[in-house]
Amino acid sequence: MEECVFGGETINIQLGFWRIVASLALVAFAFILYRKTYPSISLSRRIILGASRSFAFLAMLFLLFNPMLVSTRITHKDPMVVILIDSSKSMSIEDVAGRSRLSAALRTAEGLIAGLKGRFGVKTLILPFADHILRPSSVVDSSLEASGEGTDIWGALFEAEERYKGENLKCIVLISDGRVTRGMVEAGRGIDVPVFSIGVGDTLEGPDISIDDVDYPRTTYTGEKVNISAVIKAVGFKDSTVTVSLMRGSSVIDSKDIWFNDLSQRKEMTLKLTAGKEGTYRFSVAARPKAREKFRENNAESFRIEVLKSKIRILFIDEHLDWNTAFLRSLVKSSKRFKLSVVTWVPTTGYASLPQRKPWSFPDEGTLLSNYDIVMISDEMILLNKTSIVKSLKYYVRGGGKMLLLADEHSPLLDEESFSALEDVVPIKRISRAKINVSEFYPAVLGNAPLSPLSSVFSQCCANPKDIPPIPCIIGGVGIKSSALILLRVENESKDYPFLVVQDFGEGMSAVVLGFPLWRWKLAGEEQSNLYNRFFSSVFQYLAEDRKGSVVEVVSDRTVYRKGGVVGLKAFVRSETFSGVVRGEIWKAGERGPVLVRKFLFDPVTGKKGRFAKSIKGLADGEYRIVASISQGTGSKFRNEIGITVLPTSVEFVKTSMDKGLLENVSRLTGGRMVNPNNLMDALKRCDMKKASYEIRESHLLFNNIFVLFIILVLFSIEWTLRKLWGLV
Repeated sequence: MEECVFGGETINIQLGFWRIVASLALVAFAFILYRKTYPSISLSRRIILGASRSFAFLAMLFLLFNPMLVSTRITHKDPMVVILIDSSKSMSIEDVAGRSRLSAALRTAEGLIAGLKGRFGVKTLILPFADHILRPSSVVDSSLEASGEGTDIWGALFEAEERYKGENLKCIVLISDGRVTRGMVEAGRGIDVPVFSIGVGDTLEGPDISIDDVDYPRTTYTGEKVNISAVIKAVGFKDSTVTVSLMRGSSVIDSKDIWFNDLSQRKEMTLKLTAGKEGTYRFSVAARPKAREKFRENNAESFRIEVLKSKIRILFIDEHLDWNTAFLRSLVKSSKRFKLSVVTWVPTTGYASLPQRKPWSFPDEGTLLSNYDIVMISDEMILLNKTSIVKSLKYYVRGGGKMLLLADEHSPLLDEESFSALEDVVPIKRISRAKINVSEFYPAVLGNAPLSPLSSVFSQCCANPKDIPPIPCIIGGVGIKSSALILLRVENESKDYPFLVVQDFGEGMSAVVLGFPLWRWKLAGEEQSNLYNRFFSSVFQYLAEDRKGSVVEVVSDRTVYRKGGVVGLKAFVRSETFSGVVRGEIWKAGERGPVLVRKFLFDPVTGKKGRFAKSIKGLADGEYRIVASISQGTGSKFRNEIGITVLPTSVEFVKTSMDKGLLENVSRLTGGRMVNPNNLMDALKRCDMKKASYEIRESHLLFNNIFVLFIILVLFSIEWTLRKLWGLV
């Protein structure tokens, strides 16, 4: 890089050996072209033409050298003080001598501007903020309203510093009640200018009853009794009773009276709920307001609970009874969640249901199978040779049923005819002749274990997978379909194998267990026996709850939010080969159907494969469905969705007292301090309120400079005109 300096301007040119050689060669070439001309002209004229072309070539090369014009100038700037004024909704609270917090903040700002200008001669700038900085102003805007949903103090400080760090910013004055509802409560770093905090509002809470926390299950089952735990806080109601109720809409489900014997006290209580019909319901824990309460927005906390079926009904078809049948019946008998019907083959009567051994025939219509949540088939090949039965099973699965195939030595997966009949609704495909691989297959609980809702089934049993009795047989000769999901794997010394595979088909799902016999776990000790029970319970639960394969799953940190709150979302992708993006959509319920209100991409969580996260701000009150979706390289698409509610009550009124501790911490981390308006001027003496000189460098590329392009055009035009005048054209 070479520099040519002209006064306050510099031209930077990228020179190099080969560029210099090319320049000299072009100049020589221009003169060589005019060494001889036809017709012949005088030497002086040839020199003029050669020079004109050489200068044109040099001008072109000058542009190719990527020249840059750099101008430098010195500017002097007056000191600046930024005044950040909190305009969130909590600033509307009237607890400052009968005025609102915002009104007090604006009056304070007016006094500061006058004092700073008269005493230090500084430039002042007003920046209102809530969840972000609003339009700046050099004067106090008396029409400013406390209407912001959310308060992000650290975000406003960082943004103000970034905006004005080149404007001789000396300090920031923060006027706020310190109640952060967005962004960070504590920052990992401060900023480079001191922050002087001025608090507005009462540090003592007025008479108030609030629901501080509610603990509840997100899912339950019809008929189950559910405990809802709540933490109630009462301030200013010593020796009084507060009535707290569990409600659905306006209906009271349970209610209790709590006695508070102190001026400020928190108490935990439990309310009871008996789950009703299937569906998703919104409930709330509400404290009856007291007459002296000024703000009642925090008297209730809402949440949603999904109610599922109380019993998972399972049909188990097993032609050759073995230990599996006995152990599964024992598992179901000890559980309130499952109801098992077993069908087997009896030589004298044919198919019969146990334990009564009543004659049984397979329903020819898929609708009759809908009485069962899961149809589980072990070693049954004769039954599957009937076209009507296969048709009924396919109809059942595609219509929303769940089918589970258990491998054993008589499995239909080993029979070519039975396998072909069911291949449309199983997650595996034949790649060679089906066979039984015999070895010692241990659960893959570490690196080879796929990420899935069932991935902890093996790891919770034993720290060392070798402590689990190995599975001696795995069905081989089969492959996994592109849209299928491997939930569990097993491995031997040479490789790993799929063990539990699922796939969606229409509205239903099909699953295959490829290893056997699993009943060996029941005979190996208490831990291993529990593993058998936990494995089948988890599989039944997974299928019955209609997880739809759950290749992608989205969850929210809450089910009900207040207006202005941040919706925290997490997405999980359970695919070993996925490397794409997770797309999100937010749909709001409307009178004419759902309306798409936002699209976004989830952010990958660093160091956590398959984990994604996103924070959503600014949702209006209403009912929402949040959808997460992915696309695999095979063209397959997967999605999952959840429901949330945003209430019209503002998050700004959950806690109403001024947070003096936070304001003091902000000032401490930045080298400032918390002050009152009367001693702010003395505090500002610590700041160097002097003008500052800034060197401003401006760069301009010359390759697109119209003047240089004009010179090139003129040089070529002169050459062409002279050639024509002298008879060379």
